[in-house]
This record gives sequence, structure tokens and C-alpha cells, in this order.
Amino acid sequence: MGGILEHRHLGSLPQPRSGRRRGRRLIRRLVQSISRTVRRMAHRISLLADQPELIADVATMRWQEWGHPPEPEDPAWWLDATAREAGRAALPITFVASGDGAALGAVGLGQFDIEERRDLSPWVLGLIVRPDCRGTGVGLALMDHLTHWAAEAAFTAAWAATAGAEGFYSRCGWTATEKVFCASQGQTVTVLRKTLV
Repeated sequence: MGGILEHRHLGSLPQPRSGRRRGRRLIRRLVQSISRTVRRMAHRISLLADQPELIADVATMRWQEWGHPPEPEDPAWWLDATAREAGRAALPITFVASGDGAALGAVGLGQFDIEERRDLSPWVLGLIVRPDCRGTGVGLALMDHLTHWAAEAAFTAAWAATAGAEGFYSRCGWTATEKVFCASQGQTVTVLRKTLV
């Protein structure tokens, strides 16, 4: 008993209110974690070529994210590009994460992305995750699936260019190699590399 009274006297035990706040925060974090886990488990990843009904969903996501200058503004361009990138065995190829019959995100792999680095190949193309699914692991799962496919296809490395998602790529195990001014986009992008073998 003396030990407990001594600790209370020193103030090392939490007060009832702060203990309740910590408990609520812990419960909130636990619920968020469970929610993220359930969302991760609720999707599947497959070739977009095997789910052609989702091509329009993926094209719409890409157009909403990037369909402004200097990129093309016409939704039909994005639909055509997404359909062209929906290969099956050779580049370009696209994988789609889906759940409840809808596209949650997609990622492609193609020969080239930025004109300034045509000496490097293959490149990540059109990585997109639906806004309400961001932070749930969909993007990480897509990148993991893509890099495993690329390694099995005997690619030794893959490349990506981004003007703002360096942190995401870093979490996926990619390493920044250089900054390049991309004339077609009118901005500097970070070029990243991932070793696949």
C-alpha cells in the first residue's frame, strides 16, 4: 500500500480525466486501425485487361486528378490512354484494385514516361487511388503487386517520376536518383528507382 500512495504523491499515476482522454484516443486509434485493415482486405488486385468494365472508372480518376494543362483536358483522351495501357503480358500493363465492383485505384508499367530519360525503362505510369481510399493501403498494395510482376517478368529495376509523391515512393522502397526538368509538364520532377532483384 505504501508504494501506491507514494506514487500518487509523486504524481506518476494519471489523473482520472487524463486517463479517460488517453483511453478514448487509444480506442479511436484502434478503430481507425481496424477500419484500415478491413479496407485493405476488402479489395483485390488484377489486370485491368481482365476487368475491362473498370477502364472507364480508372480513366475518370486519372482525368479528375491530372486532366488540366499541361496534361490533356479531354476525358476521351484519358479513356483512350487507359484502354491502350491495359495490356496483358507485355508493356504497357495496368493493374487495378477493385472492391464492390468499382475501381479503388490503378497503376501501370510502360516503356517510357518522361522524354528526358528515355534511356531508362520500364516506368510506373498513372498511379492513382480514389480520394476516399487514400491512406488505406490501396496504393501500397498496388505498388507491391506491380513490382512483384515486374521482377517475375525479369526486369531488374523500375523507374518512376513524381512532382510531389516522393514520400509515398520512399515508403514503397524506392530511392530518389535525380531531379529533372520535364519540359512536357513544365516542372521539375524527382526520378526514383527500385531494384527488383
